[in-house]
Amino acid sequence: MLVYVYAAAAWPEVAEDLGLRALTLKGSISEAKEAISHSIPKGTTLTVMPDIPGVQCNPPSYRFRWLEDWHLAEFRVKADTGIRTDAIRGVVRIYLESLLVAEIEVTAQKEAIPVMAFAAASPQPQQKETHATGKVYRKIFVSYAHKDTPVVEQLEKAYRALGDDYLRDVKKLRSGEVWSEALEQMIADADLFQLCWSDHAKGSRYVEQEWRSALKRSDKSFIRPVYWEKPMPALPAELQHLHVAFLGEA
Repeated sequence: MLVYVYAAAAWPEVAEDLGLRALTLKGSISEAKEAISHSIPKGTTLTVMPDIPGVQCNPPSYRFRWLEDWHLAEFRVKADTGIRTDAIRGVVRIYLESLLVAEIEVTAQKEAIPVMAFAAASPQPQQKETHATGKVYRKIFVSYAHKDTPVVEQLEKAYRALGDDYLRDVKKLRSGEVWSEALEQMIADADLFQLCWSDHAKGSRYVEQEWRSALKRSDKSFIRPVYWEKPMPALPAELQHLHVAFLGEA
């Protein structure tokens, strides 16, 4: 499996590299899918992490500093015994430090080599956005216990550097610890629900109200929990199916 992360202007070089590889790779190449993502500051650390149930990826993740105009992460993949090729479904996620900035769906095709392509900057106005099947997170609702505000403020700096609208309720609608319909509407309108999970959050009935509201959304990747305490405080049963990222590690 090939995963390209590139600046929009470098797409011709990426396409040329892919074309050359197509001449030597065994099997056909599935259609490249371009996911328009954030403008990533040069020098930051990115991690490419496949999450494909029933499939082993080697390496399990690919971590690099964003210094060149494009980078290639190459994974050897092997399906577990008994897994039907047509049943393989998963995602490839891109993290900036510990923050999820993009993801794209992976669907296995018989005798085909999957290729993902993530643009790390928006295309120029005259360029056409094609194959934009990945998600770009812009409006981010952050659910947290107020005792964890210092940690949340660090997250806010990282998200704002990416140009995201960080909908931290303490700056918008919440007065003290009062739940409001307007707050619930913000959750409904958000592109991503960032759950900052801790012992404080686990004991907060307001945080619980927020994640229960977020569960009303049908988006599989809407709720994104992160944690920083080890061992991680146990998640409620309703959230245990979610991938949880450790802050500082993608």
